[in-house]
Amino acid sequence: MVIRSWLRKGKLLEKCGSLKVKGISTGIDLDPSSLREHEIEDLTEDIVADGIYRFREQSLFGGRWRPNGPASMRTFFINRCLFSSADPLTAFHRQRKREQEMIYLDGFSDRGSFVDPENTAEAVTQDIDLMRLVGMLGPQDREILTLHLEGLKHREIGQKMGTTPKGIERRLARIHARLRDDATKEETA
Repeated sequence: MVIRSWLRKGKLLEKCGSLKVKGISTGIDLDPSSLREHEIEDLTEDIVADGIYRFREQSLFGGRWRPNGPASMRTFFINRCLFSSADPLTAFHRQRKREQEMIYLDGFSDRGSFVDPENTAEAVTQDIDLMRLVGMLGPQDREILTLHLEGLKHREIGQKMGTTPKGIERRLARIHARLRDDATKEETA
């Protein structure tokens, strides 16, 4: 309940900062107005699940928490949850960035069904720009991007391409970064 409350109030990162929790990605947006209820629930579950494991292994069995120690069991458990929040928060941040990129890329493919007559020239220009940027990728990168846009998981793409899911994740990150960089260079030129 405490973790969920801090997420709803936008206080979780502040609490993590006061404990100097390591591994939290910069740029994570936990503004309560931008979080949907299911995201708050998912983050809470992930953080608490990892916190339970860490509390059990490190604090109870590991001997860090003592009944006669300075912190209550509740305080110690909440702190374990905060220290274990880096991985779920980073995963959430990555997922949200991926969703934003997909929405951006989907906007190009969805425009074929309805194009505002006033923005037709701009839409066509953006589609041509995107096709040209994707065309600059190598054939293997284009295939990986296509499979990703079709909704295949990293594991499935890795099986098709003969590599690991982590390798696909890294490759997609490089592809997205390259497309972003190329698009930014063209906008400033």
